[in-house]
Amino acid sequence: MPCASAERVEDPPIPSDRETLVEKDTEQVHFCLGTTGFAHTDDRRYMLAVMDTILGGGMSSRLFQEIREKRGLAYNIGSYSNSYRDAGMVAIYGGTGPEQAGQVMELIRAEIRKIYSEKVSGAELDRAKNQIKSSLIMSQESMISRMSFTGKSELFYGRVIPLKEIIKKVEKATPRDVCAVAEEVFTAHPLVLAAIGPMEETHEYESD
Repeated sequence: MPCASAERVEDPPIPSDRETLVEKDTEQVHFCLGTTGFAHTDDRRYMLAVMDTILGGGMSSRLFQEIREKRGLAYNIGSYSNSYRDAGMVAIYGGTGPEQAGQVMELIRAEIRKIYSEKVSGAELDRAKNQIKSSLIMSQESMISRMSFTGKSELFYGRVIPLKEIIKKVEKATPRDVCAVAEEVFTAHPLVLAAIGPMEETHEYESD
């Protein structure tokens, strides 16, 4: 008789309004700003993936263009999202000089406000969808990625989700969906900051 275990149900963690700043003698300040996202079983994670791609997913993203290309204030800047069984997260990572850290934080918060208060353009939306679809298709060329995807599908859904089904859900994203999911994740809970670097040389970190 196969071994059976009770289904584990846990409440998702709630981020606290706090900052963790670690003083270290490094050339750059490395930081993450994060908050909650969506669990694997929540279809809003597909909308979140589109929003995340527009905000900080690659060199054409808003954060990269505004902070690195236009202003030259950061060596690395971008965002990412992860989904788990009972919870999810979205975070923004950056690496910048200590003198620019305060300004970079302000610009990040400005871009966050823009993405849920201003309509996303059709060109941005299409570019993000194509980027996600290309990444999904290319991941199938890796046996490790395919096996990992298959295992997660069985664990979370009890079936292997066809790639076409995922792409179809990504394609459904509209500008309104992007704004709605951005507002939900970025205003429901405070952004949590973790940073490491020469803090005495940085501007004061301020939370909204």
